[in-house]
Amino acid sequence: MSEGKKTVVVIGGGAAGYFAAITAAQTNPSLRVILLEGLA
Repeated sequence: MSEGKKTVVVIGGGAAGYFAAITAAQTNPSLRVILLEGLA
C-alpha cells in the first residue's frame, strides 16, 4: 500500500453500500475505495 493514500472499505454492497462508495470516491478522488460484497 502506498504511503499517504487513504483507503476506505465499504462492507456490504447493497444500495446503501454502493452509493456510499460512489459518494466517497466522488467527494475525495484521492481516496482508494474498496467495496466488499458477500455471496449468500
